[in-house]
Amino acid sequence: MGELAGRAEEIAAHLVEHALGATVRKFDSEGRQSVVDFVLEWPDGRRGALEVTLVTETESSAWQGLAAKGRLALAGTFGVGVSPGRA
Repeated sequence: MGELAGRAEEIAAHLVEHALGATVRKFDSEGRQSVVDFVLEWPDGRRGALEVTLVTETESSAWQGLAAKGRLALAGTFGVGVSPGRA
């Protein structure tokens, strides 16, 4: 994975964790392949998965620059498709 894709995963995990109140744990590490990027866990025991796909377009590069500088407001700035469920 490239540096840009890795950074995109970190940003997405951070945003999802704070938006949903779930704990996000990296899952595609330690040599695991063909698995989701992160596992989500809520205090009530629910679990979910997060897969991040990087789309590099001019607008997304600008968005990542803002997010890296901490100047991106979550609500209304971009669309997020989140479907928490049971793992």
